[in-house]
Amino acid sequence: MPTLINRQGAIVADNPWVRFNGDASASAGATHLLLPLDALKENSALWFDVAARQGTQLGAVLNAADDVQALLPFLDKLTLIVIDFAQFTDGRGFSQARLVRGLLGWKKELRATGDLLRDQLFFLARCGFDSFELAPGQQLENAAAEFKTFSETYQAAQDREALFARRAALAA
Repeated sequence: MPTLINRQGAIVADNPWVRFNGDASASAGATHLLLPLDALKENSALWFDVAARQGTQLGAVLNAADDVQALLPFLDKLTLIVIDFAQFTDGRGFSQARLVRGLLGWKKELRATGDLLRDQLFFLARCGFDSFELAPGQQLENAAAEFKTFSETYQAAQDREALFARRAALAA
């Protein structure tokens, strides 16, 4: 089972989310269900009806080629958005995270999963990710240390303003 850590580098012991793999019977009884964007769009009324009746929380999984704006009709009913990095060399997930946070105004949990390198974790957090699903075998101590690699940042990002703006606000 993949390991989950948060943006502070702490290990999250409980990950209740189950991925829907096309077999409804395999995910029956799940309290937290992750749906691929295509499955969510095709049967959204059914999924939200079942979730309401069973008290299930729903999340959506975006692939690199997915348009984040397709989530707009569902945002108020979702609890989690997951962006899947199929290859560590594909940076579209970074852009998707910024769009989900900035364009869509998503305030709930945003998770990165897939082929993540520990060197990317700090920058993924700067783009707005809250949690990171690491592949089995990745060294947790090394991954957690990545969030402390830089003590200060100059550029503005999803996580905070540019350094000069923060200093100007303190001086005012």
